[in-house]
Amino acid sequence: MTQSEVLSQLGVFNDLVKEKLWLDVDLAECSPQAVVLHCGIDLSVGPDLEIRFDTVFFASLLMTWKTDTASSVLQVLAGEEAVRVNMQYRVEQGYHLFAFQPEDLADGVRCLIAAQAFSWREIART
Repeated sequence: MTQSEVLSQLGVFNDLVKEKLWLDVDLAECSPQAVVLHCGIDLSVGPDLEIRFDTVFFASLLMTWKTDTASSVLQVLAGEEAVRVNMQYRVEQGYHLFAFQPEDLADGVRCLIAAQAFSWREIART
């Protein structure tokens, strides 16, 4: 997945979740092949969204968290912050650095995932 494809998908995703009052996030799956997150207003009745990160280099995240939808929920790190994380974790070329800012953590403390691709889908409830 190219950087422009990632940024395009991120823009659409962040625009969609801005319409929600908040977003609860649960880790549903974590392996070198994929990290899957379930997201929604009330996860006790099921997720509204699923986010999938494929071909994962590393993940540093909570099992569950809440996030404020007033700002971008999911970002791709760039610049000095990306260089710092790349050096710290020795991330190989070809991976994108995705970051979530949980609501209850201090500024700068983020959930991070290095993956080659990501996708998301809305989940219809029956």
